[in-house]
Amino acid sequence: TAEGQEFIVSGEYREIDPPRKLVFTWRWEHAPEDAPDTLVTLVFEDQGEATEVRLRHEHFLSEEDRDNHADGWQGCVANLYSLLAND
Repeated sequence: TAEGQEFIVSGEYREIDPPRKLVFTWRWEHAPEDAPDTLVTLVFEDQGEATEVRLRHEHFLSEEDRDNHADGWQGCVANLYSLLAND
């Protein structure tokens, strides 16, 4: 992050279907032991000159966790867009 804070996540790939789909589990390094892994699904759809990316992140314990992750993913996607737009 801009503040220099480091976030460590682990997971396991559940489905790899190039170039269409990627599914993996998501677990924060310091998550409570009894917290379930969440699941991330990325679907890539060819749109000719562009690729549509659909992201679904599910199995949260609370709406707050879900909303926090939504904010984080929006930031990641915006950063990726900026990076690719500069090429």
